Amino acid sequence: MKSKSIILGLLVISGLLAVILGWEPISAATRKIRPTAFTGKNTIKQVSKTSLLGSWDFNECDICTTVADLSGNARNGTTYNNYGTNAVNLRSSDGIRGRSVILDGVNDYVSMADNDVWDFTGDFTISVWAKFTTVNTAGDWHETPFIAHDAGSGAGTRKWIFTYDGDASSNTLFHINSPGSCSATIEGNNWTPATGIWYQVGVTRVGTTYTFYLDGKFNGSTVDTCGIMNAGAPLLIGWAEGGAKVFDGRIDEVKIYTRALSESEMERIYNENRLPMKANASQNNRFTDGLVGFWPFNGPDVSGVTAYDRSSNVNNGTLTGGVATAPGVVGQALSFDGSNDLVTMGDPGDGSLDFGTGDFTISFWVKQEGTATRVFVGKRGVTANLPGYTLFYNAPTEEIKLGLNDSTASHYFVVGDLIVNSGAWHHLLVSVDRTSDIAVLYKDGASQGNVDIVTGASDVSTAGSFQIGSDQGTGGTSYKGVIDEVRVYNRALSATEAKQIYNSSKH
Repeated sequence: MKSKSIILGLLVISGLLAVILGWEPISAATRKIRPTAFTGKNTIKQVSKTSLLGSWDFNECDICTTVADLSGNARNGTTYNNYGTNAVNLRSSDGIRGRSVILDGVNDYVSMADNDVWDFTGDFTISVWAKFTTVNTAGDWHETPFIAHDAGSGAGTRKWIFTYDGDASSNTLFHINSPGSCSATIEGNNWTPATGIWYQVGVTRVGTTYTFYLDGKFNGSTVDTCGIMNAGAPLLIGWAEGGAKVFDGRIDEVKIYTRALSESEMERIYNENRLPMKANASQNNRFTDGLVGFWPFNGPDVSGVTAYDRSSNVNNGTLTGGVATAPGVVGQALSFDGSNDLVTMGDPGDGSLDFGTGDFTISFWVKQEGTATRVFVGKRGVTANLPGYTLFYNAPTEEIKLGLNDSTASHYFVVGDLIVNSGAWHHLLVSVDRTSDIAVLYKDGASQGNVDIVTGASDVSTAGSFQIGSDQGTGGTSYKGVIDEVRVYNRALSATEAKQIYNSSKH
Protein backbone atom coordinates (compact mmCIF):
# COMPACT_ATOMS: atom_id res chain seq x y z
CA MET A 1 0.00 0.00 0.00
CA LYS A 2 1.32 3.42 -0.92
CA SER A 3 2.07 5.83 1.89
CA LYS A 4 -0.33 8.68 2.18
CA SER A 5 -0.36 11.99 3.98
CA ILE A 6 -3.25 13.59 5.81
CA ILE A 7 -4.36 16.98 4.52
CA LEU A 8 -5.94 19.08 7.24
CA GLY A 9 -8.09 22.02 6.24
CA LEU A 10 -9.79 24.56 8.46
CA LEU A 11 -12.87 26.42 7.29
CA VAL A 12 -14.82 28.98 9.28
CA ILE A 13 -18.51 29.19 8.33
CA SER A 14 -20.81 31.57 10.18
CA GLY A 15 -18.55 31.54 13.19
CA LEU A 16 -18.25 27.72 13.22
CA LEU A 17 -14.99 25.90 12.66
CA ALA A 18 -15.09 23.01 10.20
CA VAL A 19 -12.25 20.50 9.90
CA ILE A 20 -11.70 18.97 6.45
CA LEU A 21 -9.60 15.84 6.13
CA GLY A 22 -8.13 14.48 2.92
CA TRP A 23 -5.52 12.01 1.70
CA GLU A 24 -2.65 12.43 -0.69
CA PRO A 25 0.04 9.91 -1.71
CA ILE A 26 3.52 10.67 -0.41
CA SER A 27 6.22 10.57 -3.06
CA ALA A 28 9.64 9.11 -2.42
CA ALA A 29 11.05 12.62 -2.39
CA THR A 30 8.64 13.92 0.21
CA ARG A 31 8.92 10.80 2.36
CA LYS A 32 12.45 11.88 3.31
CA ILE A 33 12.39 14.00 6.46
CA ARG A 34 13.83 17.44 5.89
CA PRO A 35 14.78 19.78 8.73
CA THR A 36 13.17 23.18 8.50
CA ALA A 37 14.51 26.48 9.72
CA PHE A 38 12.55 29.12 11.55
CA THR A 39 11.20 31.50 8.92
CA GLY A 40 11.57 34.59 11.06
CA LYS A 41 7.83 35.29 11.09
CA ASN A 42 6.51 36.25 14.50
CA THR A 43 3.84 33.72 15.42
CA ILE A 44 2.91 35.52 18.65
CA LYS A 45 0.20 38.14 18.42
CA GLN A 46 1.81 41.57 18.63
CA VAL A 47 0.79 44.01 21.34
CA SER A 48 -1.25 46.84 19.85
CA LYS A 49 0.65 50.07 19.32
CA THR A 50 -2.38 52.06 20.41
CA SER A 51 -1.28 54.80 22.83
CA LEU A 52 2.42 54.00 22.28
CA LEU A 53 4.30 57.13 23.38
CA GLY A 54 7.81 55.99 22.59
CA SER A 55 9.70 52.88 21.47
CA TRP A 56 13.49 52.59 21.25
CA ASP A 57 15.12 49.31 20.14
CA PHE A 58 18.70 50.60 19.47
CA ASN A 59 18.95 48.54 16.26
CA GLU A 60 19.52 51.36 13.80
CA CYS A 61 23.27 51.74 14.28
CA ASP A 62 26.30 50.26 15.97
CA ILE A 63 28.04 53.37 17.25
CA CYS A 64 25.95 56.50 17.01
CA THR A 65 24.64 59.60 18.72
CA THR A 66 20.96 59.33 17.80
CA VAL A 67 18.49 56.65 18.87
CA ALA A 68 15.36 56.44 16.72
CA ASP A 69 11.88 56.41 18.23
CA LEU A 70 9.89 53.68 16.45
CA SER A 71 6.51 54.76 17.81
CA GLY A 72 5.98 57.20 14.95
CA ASN A 73 6.10 60.17 17.33
CA ALA A 74 9.68 61.20 16.44
CA ARG A 75 10.76 61.31 20.09
CA ASN A 76 14.30 60.37 19.16
CA GLY A 77 17.02 60.06 21.76
CA THR A 78 20.54 61.46 21.98
CA THR A 79 23.40 59.58 23.63
CA TYR A 80 25.65 61.24 26.20
CA ASN A 81 28.45 60.36 28.55
CA ASN A 82 28.16 63.39 30.84
CA TYR A 83 24.98 65.25 31.66
CA GLY A 84 24.48 68.34 29.53
CA THR A 85 27.64 67.95 27.46
CA ASN A 86 27.82 67.38 23.72
CA ALA A 87 26.50 64.12 22.37
CA VAL A 88 28.97 61.26 22.06
CA ASN A 89 29.00 57.89 20.39
CA LEU A 90 27.74 55.19 22.74
CA ARG A 91 28.45 51.58 21.85
CA SER A 92 25.79 49.04 21.07
CA SER A 93 26.08 45.29 21.34
CA ASP A 94 24.02 42.13 21.26
CA GLY A 95 20.55 42.75 22.62
CA ILE A 96 17.59 40.65 23.56
CA ARG A 97 16.61 41.07 19.91
CA GLY A 98 19.07 42.76 17.57
CA ARG A 99 21.16 45.51 19.19
CA SER A 100 21.15 47.09 22.64
CA VAL A 101 22.84 50.11 24.19
CA ILE A 102 25.82 49.55 26.51
CA LEU A 103 25.88 51.83 29.56
CA ASP A 104 29.14 51.96 31.51
CA GLY A 105 27.76 52.65 34.98
CA VAL A 106 29.76 55.87 35.16
CA ASN A 107 28.25 58.56 32.95
CA ASP A 108 26.56 56.96 29.92
CA TYR A 109 22.89 57.57 29.22
CA VAL A 110 20.29 58.26 26.52
CA SER A 111 18.19 61.43 26.64
CA MET A 112 14.85 62.27 25.01
CA ALA A 113 13.69 65.90 25.02
CA ASP A 114 11.25 67.09 27.66
CA ASN A 115 7.62 66.58 26.73
CA ASP A 116 4.40 66.85 28.73
CA VAL A 117 3.54 63.26 27.75
CA TRP A 118 6.17 62.03 30.22
CA ASP A 119 4.10 63.48 33.11
CA PHE A 120 1.62 60.57 33.05
CA THR A 121 -1.58 62.36 33.99
CA GLY A 122 -3.48 59.12 33.36
CA ASP A 123 -2.78 55.40 33.05
CA PHE A 124 0.59 54.28 31.67
CA THR A 125 2.94 51.37 31.04
CA ILE A 126 6.74 51.18 30.97
CA SER A 127 8.52 48.08 29.66
CA VAL A 128 12.31 47.70 29.57
CA TRP A 129 14.72 44.85 28.86
CA ALA A 130 17.84 45.04 31.03
CA LYS A 131 21.01 43.03 31.53
CA PHE A 132 23.08 43.94 34.59
CA THR A 133 26.87 44.03 34.41
CA THR A 134 26.91 44.84 38.12
CA VAL A 135 24.08 44.75 40.64
CA ASN A 136 24.57 47.46 43.23
CA THR A 137 23.56 46.14 46.65
CA ALA A 138 24.42 49.20 48.71
CA GLY A 139 23.14 52.72 49.12
CA ASP A 140 19.83 54.31 48.23
CA TRP A 141 16.93 52.61 46.46
CA HIS A 142 17.59 54.27 43.12
CA GLU A 143 21.08 52.86 42.50
CA THR A 144 20.29 51.23 39.14
CA PRO A 145 17.73 53.31 37.22
CA PHE A 146 16.19 51.92 34.05
CA ILE A 147 14.45 55.14 32.98
CA ALA A 148 13.53 58.43 34.63
CA HIS A 149 11.88 61.82 34.07
CA ASP A 150 14.12 63.65 36.47
CA ALA A 151 15.04 67.30 37.00
CA GLY A 152 18.07 66.53 39.18
CA SER A 153 19.25 65.32 42.56
CA GLY A 154 17.62 66.00 45.89
CA ALA A 155 14.19 66.04 47.47
CA GLY A 156 13.42 69.47 46.06
CA THR A 157 13.31 68.40 42.42
CA ARG A 158 10.37 66.97 40.52
CA LYS A 159 10.85 63.47 39.15
CA TRP A 160 9.74 59.93 38.67
CA ILE A 161 12.26 57.07 38.47
CA PHE A 162 11.68 53.46 37.42
CA THR A 163 14.57 51.53 38.93
CA TYR A 164 15.87 48.40 40.62
CA ASP A 165 16.50 48.62 44.35
CA GLY A 166 19.62 46.62 45.11
CA ASP A 167 19.71 47.06 48.89
CA ALA A 168 17.85 44.99 51.46
CA SER A 169 14.52 45.46 49.65
CA SER A 170 15.76 43.84 46.41
CA ASN A 171 12.86 44.79 44.17
CA THR A 172 11.72 46.88 41.24
CA LEU A 173 10.19 50.18 42.27
CA PHE A 174 8.69 53.39 40.96
CA HIS A 175 9.68 56.54 42.83
CA ILE A 176 7.75 59.83 42.65
CA ASN A 177 8.92 63.15 44.03
CA SER A 178 6.42 66.03 43.80
CA PRO A 179 7.87 68.76 46.10
CA GLY A 180 5.32 70.53 48.25
CA SER A 181 2.75 67.85 47.51
CA CYS A 182 3.91 64.29 48.06
CA SER A 183 6.67 61.73 47.68
CA ALA A 184 6.25 57.99 47.19
CA THR A 185 8.36 54.87 46.77
CA ILE A 186 6.11 52.23 45.23
CA GLU A 187 7.56 48.71 45.37
CA GLY A 188 7.05 45.40 43.64
CA ASN A 189 7.83 41.93 45.00
CA ASN A 190 11.35 40.91 45.96
CA TRP A 191 13.68 39.46 43.32
CA THR A 192 17.44 39.38 42.78
CA PRO A 193 18.90 39.62 39.26
CA ALA A 194 21.99 37.73 38.18
CA THR A 195 24.61 39.50 36.09
CA GLY A 196 24.78 38.73 32.38
CA ILE A 197 21.11 37.68 32.12
CA TRP A 198 18.38 39.56 30.24
CA TYR A 199 15.28 40.49 32.24
CA GLN A 200 12.08 42.18 31.13
CA VAL A 201 10.89 44.62 33.79
CA GLY A 202 7.67 46.59 33.63
CA VAL A 203 5.27 48.75 35.58
CA THR A 204 1.69 49.82 34.84
CA ARG A 205 -0.70 52.23 36.53
CA VAL A 206 -4.49 52.06 36.43
CA GLY A 207 -5.97 54.88 38.46
CA THR A 208 -3.96 54.67 41.69
CA THR A 209 -2.94 51.01 41.35
CA TYR A 210 0.64 50.23 40.30
CA THR A 211 1.43 46.73 39.05
CA PHE A 212 4.94 45.41 38.48
CA TYR A 213 6.03 42.72 36.02
CA LEU A 214 9.10 40.53 35.70
CA ASP A 215 9.66 38.49 32.53
CA GLY A 216 6.03 38.98 31.56
CA LYS A 217 4.63 37.78 34.89
CA PHE A 218 2.90 39.63 37.74
CA ASN A 219 5.44 40.77 40.33
CA GLY A 220 3.46 42.71 42.89
CA SER A 221 0.86 45.45 43.09
CA THR A 222 0.51 48.57 45.27
CA VAL A 223 -1.99 51.42 45.61
CA ASP A 224 -0.61 54.94 45.92
CA THR A 225 -2.27 58.32 45.41
CA CYS A 226 0.83 60.53 44.99
CA GLY A 227 0.51 62.50 41.76
CA ILE A 228 3.29 63.15 39.25
CA MET A 229 4.30 66.77 38.64
CA ASN A 230 5.76 68.16 35.42
CA ALA A 231 9.50 67.69 35.86
CA GLY A 232 10.44 70.06 33.05
CA ALA A 233 13.36 67.76 32.25
CA PRO A 234 14.45 65.19 29.65
CA LEU A 235 13.41 61.56 29.71
CA LEU A 236 16.57 59.64 30.64
CA ILE A 237 17.50 56.00 30.02
CA GLY A 238 20.07 54.64 32.50
CA TRP A 239 20.47 57.89 34.44
CA ALA A 240 18.86 59.57 37.49
CA GLU A 241 19.49 62.06 40.28
CA GLY A 242 21.72 64.24 38.14
CA GLY A 243 24.05 61.34 37.40
CA ALA A 244 24.43 60.24 41.02
CA LYS A 245 22.60 57.06 40.03
CA VAL A 246 23.42 55.27 36.77
CA PHE A 247 22.79 51.88 35.19
CA ASP A 248 25.73 49.54 34.55
CA GLY A 249 24.91 47.05 31.81
CA ARG A 250 22.76 46.90 28.69
CA ILE A 251 19.27 48.19 28.02
CA ASP A 252 17.05 47.25 25.10
CA GLU A 253 13.48 47.45 23.75
CA VAL A 254 12.22 50.37 25.85
CA LYS A 255 8.50 51.05 25.39
CA ILE A 256 6.12 53.57 27.02
CA TYR A 257 2.32 53.58 26.61
CA THR A 258 -0.43 55.95 27.77
CA ARG A 259 -2.53 53.00 28.84
CA ALA A 260 -2.06 50.13 31.24
CA LEU A 261 -1.22 46.94 29.40
CA SER A 262 -2.81 43.76 30.71
CA GLU A 263 -0.79 40.89 32.12
CA SER A 264 -1.35 38.93 28.91
CA GLU A 265 0.01 41.86 26.88
CA MET A 266 3.07 42.14 29.11
CA GLU A 267 3.62 38.42 28.64
CA ARG A 268 3.36 38.89 24.88
CA ILE A 269 6.03 41.61 24.97
CA TYR A 270 8.23 39.16 26.85
CA ASN A 271 7.55 36.26 24.49
CA GLU A 272 7.85 38.20 21.24
CA ASN A 273 11.43 39.03 22.16
CA ARG A 274 12.23 35.42 23.08
CA LEU A 275 11.30 33.92 19.68
CA PRO A 276 13.81 31.68 17.87
CA MET A 277 16.10 33.48 15.48
CA LYS A 278 16.01 33.25 11.71
CA ALA A 279 18.20 30.67 10.05
CA ASN A 280 21.55 32.28 9.16
CA ALA A 281 20.63 35.45 11.08
CA SER A 282 23.03 37.29 13.35
CA GLN A 283 24.08 35.17 16.32
CA ASN A 284 25.26 38.16 18.35
CA ASN A 285 22.95 37.60 21.30
CA ARG A 286 23.61 33.87 21.77
CA PHE A 287 26.14 31.85 23.79
CA THR A 288 27.48 34.76 25.84
CA ASP A 289 28.45 33.07 29.14
CA GLY A 290 32.18 33.71 29.54
CA LEU A 291 32.41 35.39 26.13
CA VAL A 292 35.40 37.77 26.15
CA GLY A 293 35.69 38.38 22.42
CA PHE A 294 33.32 37.94 19.48
CA TRP A 295 33.98 39.15 15.94
CA PRO A 296 31.09 38.14 13.62
CA PHE A 297 32.38 40.25 10.66
CA ASN A 298 28.86 40.92 9.34
CA GLY A 299 28.04 44.18 7.58
CA PRO A 300 27.24 46.16 10.74
CA ASP A 301 30.27 44.60 12.48
CA VAL A 302 32.93 45.95 10.09
CA SER A 303 33.42 49.64 9.36
CA GLY A 304 36.44 50.76 7.33
CA VAL A 305 39.41 48.98 8.92
CA THR A 306 37.61 48.30 12.22
CA ALA A 307 36.13 44.92 13.15
CA TYR A 308 33.85 45.44 16.13
CA ASP A 309 33.93 43.10 19.10
CA ARG A 310 30.34 42.19 19.95
CA SER A 311 31.17 40.91 23.41
CA SER A 312 30.98 43.46 26.22
CA ASN A 313 34.77 43.92 26.27
CA VAL A 314 35.10 46.18 23.21
CA ASN A 315 38.22 44.39 21.96
CA ASN A 316 37.80 45.90 18.51
CA GLY A 317 40.22 44.77 15.82
CA THR A 318 42.09 46.61 13.08
CA LEU A 319 42.16 45.12 9.57
CA THR A 320 45.73 45.14 8.27
CA GLY A 321 47.31 44.31 4.92
CA GLY A 322 44.20 44.67 2.80
CA VAL A 323 41.84 42.18 4.43
CA ALA A 324 38.68 41.99 2.28
CA THR A 325 35.09 41.04 2.98
CA ALA A 326 33.52 37.89 1.50
CA PRO A 327 30.34 35.85 1.85
CA GLY A 328 30.37 34.11 5.21
CA VAL A 329 28.81 31.08 6.78
CA VAL A 330 26.54 33.64 8.46
CA GLY A 331 26.20 36.91 6.57
CA GLN A 332 29.63 38.36 5.85
CA ALA A 333 33.14 37.06 6.60
CA LEU A 334 36.73 38.24 6.10
CA SER A 335 39.04 37.00 3.35
CA PHE A 336 42.81 36.73 3.95
CA ASP A 337 45.31 36.58 1.06
CA GLY A 338 48.01 34.47 2.74
CA SER A 339 50.59 37.24 2.42
CA ASN A 340 50.26 39.87 5.13
CA ASP A 341 46.55 40.06 5.93
CA LEU A 342 45.50 39.95 9.57
CA VAL A 343 43.17 41.48 12.15
CA THR A 344 44.87 42.71 15.31
CA MET A 345 43.20 43.52 18.61
CA GLY A 346 46.41 44.49 20.37
CA ASP A 347 46.90 43.56 24.01
CA PRO A 348 43.70 44.57 25.86
CA GLY A 349 44.51 46.43 29.03
CA ASP A 350 41.86 44.57 31.02
CA GLY A 351 43.55 41.22 30.35
CA SER A 352 40.34 39.78 28.91
CA LEU A 353 42.27 37.84 26.23
CA ASP A 354 44.96 36.60 28.63
CA PHE A 355 44.14 33.40 30.49
CA GLY A 356 47.17 32.74 32.70
CA THR A 357 46.78 29.15 33.85
CA GLY A 358 43.01 29.23 33.41
CA ASP A 359 40.62 27.59 30.97
CA PHE A 360 39.66 29.08 27.61
CA THR A 361 37.92 28.28 24.33
CA ILE A 362 38.43 29.51 20.76
CA SER A 363 35.69 29.01 18.15
CA PHE A 364 35.51 30.03 14.48
CA TRP A 365 34.50 29.02 10.95
CA VAL A 366 37.11 28.58 8.20
CA LYS A 367 37.22 27.92 4.47
CA GLN A 368 40.92 27.44 3.80
CA GLU A 369 42.78 27.73 0.51
CA GLY A 370 46.10 26.11 -0.33
CA THR A 371 48.07 23.53 1.62
CA ALA A 372 50.69 25.66 3.39
CA THR A 373 50.99 26.00 7.16
CA ARG A 374 48.55 28.71 8.28
CA VAL A 375 47.76 30.41 11.60
CA PHE A 376 44.08 30.78 12.47
CA VAL A 377 44.25 32.71 15.73
CA GLY A 378 47.02 33.55 18.16
CA LYS A 379 48.21 35.75 21.00
CA ARG A 380 51.90 35.36 21.68
CA GLY A 381 55.21 37.14 21.76
CA VAL A 382 57.57 37.58 18.83
CA THR A 383 60.03 34.91 19.94
CA ALA A 384 59.46 31.22 20.53
CA ASN A 385 59.84 31.23 24.30
CA LEU A 386 57.61 34.16 25.09
CA PRO A 387 54.25 33.26 26.68
CA GLY A 388 51.12 32.95 24.60
CA TYR A 389 48.76 30.64 22.76
CA THR A 390 48.14 29.91 19.10
CA LEU A 391 46.03 27.65 16.91
CA PHE A 392 47.27 26.75 13.45
CA TYR A 393 47.16 24.29 10.55
CA ASN A 394 50.38 22.31 10.14
CA ALA A 395 50.76 21.52 6.43
CA PRO A 396 53.25 18.65 6.47
CA THR A 397 50.97 16.47 8.61
CA GLU A 398 47.58 18.04 7.73
CA GLU A 399 46.96 18.50 11.44
CA ILE A 400 45.57 21.24 13.60
CA LYS A 401 47.91 22.16 16.44
CA LEU A 402 47.43 24.06 19.67
CA GLY A 403 50.45 25.97 20.92
CA LEU A 404 50.81 26.83 24.62
CA ASN A 405 53.94 28.80 25.42
CA ASP A 406 55.44 30.06 28.66
CA SER A 407 58.67 31.88 29.46
CA THR A 408 60.74 28.70 29.26
CA ALA A 409 59.47 26.65 26.32
CA SER A 410 56.95 26.22 23.51
CA HIS A 411 54.58 23.26 23.66
CA TYR A 412 52.56 22.06 20.68
CA PHE A 413 49.73 19.53 20.73
CA VAL A 414 47.96 17.84 17.82
CA VAL A 415 44.25 18.25 18.47
CA GLY A 416 42.83 17.03 15.14
CA ASP A 417 43.12 17.03 11.37
CA LEU A 418 41.63 19.12 8.57
CA ILE A 419 41.21 18.57 4.85
CA VAL A 420 41.92 21.94 3.28
CA ASN A 421 41.42 23.42 -0.19
CA SER A 422 38.08 21.65 -0.52
CA GLY A 423 36.02 24.82 -0.84
CA ALA A 424 33.97 23.73 2.18
CA TRP A 425 33.27 25.57 5.41
CA HIS A 426 34.37 23.90 8.65
CA HIS A 427 33.61 24.92 12.20
CA LEU A 428 36.53 24.53 14.60
CA LEU A 429 36.20 24.92 18.36
CA VAL A 430 39.07 24.17 20.74
CA SER A 431 38.14 23.86 24.41
CA VAL A 432 41.15 24.06 26.73
CA ASP A 433 40.58 22.76 30.26
CA ARG A 434 43.73 23.66 32.21
CA THR A 435 42.28 22.25 35.43
CA SER A 436 42.03 18.77 33.95
CA ASP A 437 44.92 19.31 31.50
CA ILE A 438 42.70 18.33 28.59
CA ALA A 439 42.18 20.02 25.22
CA VAL A 440 39.41 18.98 22.84
CA LEU A 441 38.91 20.00 19.22
CA TYR A 442 35.32 19.93 18.01
CA LYS A 443 35.23 19.88 14.21
CA ASP A 444 31.80 20.61 12.77
CA GLY A 445 30.33 19.96 16.21
CA ALA A 446 31.96 16.55 16.70
CA SER A 447 34.71 15.82 19.22
CA GLN A 448 38.05 14.74 17.79
CA GLY A 449 39.05 13.22 21.13
CA ASN A 450 40.71 14.37 24.34
CA VAL A 451 44.33 15.50 24.16
CA ASP A 452 46.55 15.44 27.25
CA ILE A 453 48.23 18.83 27.72
CA VAL A 454 49.75 18.15 31.15
CA THR A 455 53.20 19.04 29.78
CA GLY A 456 51.91 22.36 28.48
CA ALA A 457 52.89 25.85 29.50
CA SER A 458 52.17 27.20 32.95
CA ASP A 459 51.16 30.84 32.41
CA VAL A 460 50.21 31.83 28.85
CA SER A 461 49.45 35.49 29.57
CA THR A 462 51.44 37.78 27.31
CA ALA A 463 51.90 41.37 26.25
CA GLY A 464 51.69 40.20 22.64
CA SER A 465 48.81 41.16 20.37
CA PHE A 466 45.77 38.99 19.81
CA GLN A 467 45.52 38.39 16.07
CA ILE A 468 43.20 36.63 13.64
CA GLY A 469 44.86 35.25 10.50
CA SER A 470 48.37 35.36 11.98
CA ASP A 471 50.30 35.66 15.23
CA GLN A 472 53.40 37.51 16.34
CA GLY A 473 55.55 34.41 16.61
CA THR A 474 58.58 34.00 14.37
CA GLY A 475 56.90 31.02 12.75
CA GLY A 476 53.59 32.82 12.24
CA THR A 477 52.26 32.21 8.73
CA SER A 478 49.48 34.40 7.41
CA TYR A 479 46.21 32.64 6.79
CA LYS A 480 44.86 32.15 3.26
CA GLY A 481 41.13 31.72 2.95
CA VAL A 482 38.00 32.97 4.69
CA ILE A 483 37.33 33.21 8.44
CA ASP A 484 33.99 33.94 10.10
CA GLU A 485 32.27 34.15 13.51
CA VAL A 486 35.37 34.17 15.77
CA ARG A 487 34.57 33.67 19.45
CA VAL A 488 36.84 33.53 22.51
CA TYR A 489 35.70 32.42 25.97
CA ASN A 490 37.42 32.48 29.36
CA ARG A 491 36.15 29.01 30.16
CA ALA A 492 36.21 25.53 28.64
CA LEU A 493 33.01 24.97 26.68
CA SER A 494 31.30 21.58 26.85
CA ALA A 495 30.55 19.17 24.02
CA THR A 496 26.90 20.22 24.14
CA GLU A 497 27.80 23.89 23.82
CA ALA A 498 30.19 23.18 20.95
CA LYS A 499 27.42 21.36 19.11
CA GLN A 500 24.97 24.19 19.78
CA ILE A 501 27.32 26.84 18.40
CA TYR A 502 27.94 24.73 15.31
CA ASN A 503 24.23 24.15 14.74
CA SER A 504 23.34 27.80 15.31
CA SER A 505 25.19 28.97 12.22
CA LYS A 506 25.74 26.00 9.91
CA HIS A 507 24.36 26.41 6.41
